[in-house]
Amino acid sequence: MYKPPPITQLSGVRKRFDRGPWVLDGIDLQVEPGELVSLIGPSGCGKSTLLRLIAGLTQATEGQIAFGASKPARPEMAFIFQDATLLPWLSVAANIATPLRLQGRSREECRGIAERLAELVHLESVLDFYPRQLSGGMQMRVSLARALSTSPQILLMDEPFGALDAISRNRLNEELLAIQARERWTGFFVTHSVNEAVFLSNRIFILSPLPSRITNEIRIDLPFPRTQQTRDSRAFQDYVVEANAALQTVLPK
Repeated sequence: MYKPPPITQLSGVRKRFDRGPWVLDGIDLQVEPGELVSLIGPSGCGKSTLLRLIAGLTQATEGQIAFGASKPARPEMAFIFQDATLLPWLSVAANIATPLRLQGRSREECRGIAERLAELVHLESVLDFYPRQLSGGMQMRVSLARALSTSPQILLMDEPFGALDAISRNRLNEELLAIQARERWTGFFVTHSVNEAVFLSNRIFILSPLPSRITNEIRIDLPFPRTQQTRDSRAFQDYVVEANAALQTVLPK
């Protein structure tokens, strides 16, 4: 049976800035199409740097990053940052459509896509609101819809729900997985929450302190869709314990 090549493959990737110390030192990983993987590790260990390398926002010092059939060209990607980074003078619809407007799409096409995506993230009733009128969770939904507006193959997420309360965070985790099941993009998710990583992921990669390496890979064999019942299950708790134990081995003493 034919197996498609990894959508992203990193081989021997090392990174440092100017003549400074190594931030990433020998990163090897490959991610299959449609997977959602999480990166966890101590603060400052290079998780965000790794996302930026994949996105092409910074270049590797050594090593190779390949996409698809070992082609260097990056597929369509979108990046969601820790803050929603919405434009305060634009409505929800206009914020969602910003990447499309930059591509030169017509106003009518942008509005139609914005309406579809707003419905996808349950914001259809606030399309003409402005960011100041939205809660933090709603702002992150706008950010997610904006990232999806260009139909990316890869979605890179740098702690997008870290500032939210637990209830909003859990709800958005469930909605994110529901959207991923429909849209079929591949996801890279940076988080400091082991519970969040276990809930979202097909696999978790644990990074060591600087110079950072991948020390553990944990495959999460929990069925989809995942819900609150998933969080309450013994299997979920066992994965949380396993991931916490692996993380403890790399935390500074």
